[in-house]
Amino acid sequence: AVRLAHAESFNRNVEKKQEQLERFITRFRAKASKATQAQSKMKQLEKLQKVEIESALPVSKIKFPFQEKKKGSALTIEQLVIGYPEKRVAGPVTLTVDRGKRVAVLGDNGQGKTTFLKTLAGSIPPLDGHFKWGHGTNIGYFAQHVYEELNQPLTIQEYLEREADPSVTKQQVLDTAGSLLFSGDDVRKKLAVLSGGERARVLLARIILSNATVMLLDEPTNHLDFETVELLADSLNDYNGTVLFISHDRTFIRKVANAVIHVGDGQIRNFPGEFDAFMSYLRGILAEETAVATPAPPPKPAAPVVKKREIPAKVSRETAKQLANIERKLEKFGRQKAALLHFFATDPIGYSDEKAAELQTVEANIERLEAEWIRLSE
Repeated sequence: AVRLAHAESFNRNVEKKQEQLERFITRFRAKASKATQAQSKMKQLEKLQKVEIESALPVSKIKFPFQEKKKGSALTIEQLVIGYPEKRVAGPVTLTVDRGKRVAVLGDNGQGKTTFLKTLAGSIPPLDGHFKWGHGTNIGYFAQHVYEELNQPLTIQEYLEREADPSVTKQQVLDTAGSLLFSGDDVRKKLAVLSGGERARVLLARIILSNATVMLLDEPTNHLDFETVELLADSLNDYNGTVLFISHDRTFIRKVANAVIHVGDGQIRNFPGEFDAFMSYLRGILAEETAVATPAPPPKPAAPVVKKREIPAKVSRETAKQLANIERKLEKFGRQKAALLHFFATDPIGYSDEKAAELQTVEANIERLEAEWIRLSE
């Protein structure tokens, strides 16, 4: 928006300058005394160029099928253990997911998030226990490996028409493709030539057109541009069905999720609260573990007794007072900096824009106070 405002302002100034030059040239071109100047102005006019303003990307709305709001459980899990014949991954777990929930499945890489989603999708059998989907649920599964399906001699439109629910019309297929930025001749592109982002959008369109009441989404934001991610987040918030999704995009998680399932250390835990509440819980656990793991620092040696010097002049006393005040502030900001650095070191998800800005402010204050301390000391 800022770049657009600058470009428009620049172009307005160019237009004004062009009008001034054109008036001068028109007025003085025929006068011999001004002919040289008029020629110079014409050269200036030729050099004046507006900057090209790119048209905004298409803004659309991904229209998920309307689902009638129902109460009760969408998913019931009892003593479920997930994994493979040669390897147990996580469990047992017993939990319930209510209809209409948007659940973020979180955890470090390799801990079993995708295995959990694959099990719920029926791609792999559970090792123990069982789960049951609620009455009338229709599962739509978005997985990275499904990309292989798209190496077919079909166009986008042909593939979506083949995969859509029988009740879906041809116009609904075209409308859904258009909402995911496949408009006009784009729907006649062959699947095999699509980029990663285009394939991801095709797979999302397929799930939408299946009229799914439950969506299992494994990294749906991978390969999508920023605008489409924002579009997907807004649309999922309007969707009445149930969503379980895996993502590492903090902004997307915070915007969409209203519950969290955490997979890690061989366990699957259910957190009914939102993402920020889950993060606060994790930070509390990490702080306790850090406190237990960190040995107490050795006692500080007693400070040597230094005879206090007399400060004869009033100005010197005032300077000493200012120095002491700065030192107290430096100590305070030093503690804040240490706490922020500890946050970055222990936060399992990683970066926080707010905390980064806070650290930058603290460091700027420390730098300013140190410079003032040196000036007063000298």
